[in-house]
Amino acid sequence: MKQMAILWLLIALAVVFGGTTCSATTVYDFLANASSATWSNPIQTVAYGGGTGIQGLVNTESGNLEDGYYYSNYLLTQPDSRTDVAQHYICGAYSVAIPDDVTNIKFTATVGFKQGAGSSGGMAFRLMLYRYNQWTTLCSVTERYDGTFSNMTANLSGYEGETLNLYLVADAYGDPNYDWGVWRNALITADTPTVFNVSAYGATPNDGVDDYQAIQNAVQAAINSGSAAK
Repeated sequence: MKQMAILWLLIALAVVFGGTTCSATTVYDFLANASSATWSNPIQTVAYGGGTGIQGLVNTESGNLEDGYYYSNYLLTQPDSRTDVAQHYICGAYSVAIPDDVTNIKFTATVGFKQGAGSSGGMAFRLMLYRYNQWTTLCSVTERYDGTFSNMTANLSGYEGETLNLYLVADAYGDPNYDWGVWRNALITADTPTVFNVSAYGATPNDGVDDYQAIQNAVQAAINSGSAAK
């Protein structure tokens, strides 16, 4: 019995230290879920796929962007141009569930302008979090119409197992009528563990058979998967 207990302790150690690898996966796609987000300007909601220049616009489109190239999928966010507010913006509220079994959680996005927005005064693109009655800017970039894009990134590790209230915000600098701001590849990614269970490689508890080779096979499978073994 003692030998069997020691053997299965080794099996457990093999799974933890040799039988688990991590691979990057998409946890959440903001463009794919844009139609279900709640969009608003400073004083009213804005319908996804609708709205006007006065209210602000939000839609998923395809077309040429500021670098002159065609892109098949981007999120257009144009702030409102109301005359009764001092600051012009449009924001989308997302409810995002972060799994509890992932690591290295990151938000990434590429932002810029739709082609023809040369008269824009520039825009600020932000990812914001509302949590415990407080607002936190997780990342922010200022973008000008210059033929290039900017990349955004935010570390979301530490929020495992939580449902987050996240906001994509596009702020206008100056005249918002030409602030045709776009988001591409706005994603939350994370490393997801892959477990190599030694029982799948021939180990059977309490059968009186030496499971050393099964353990080695599980460890080798983890190594061969192409990720560093944990």
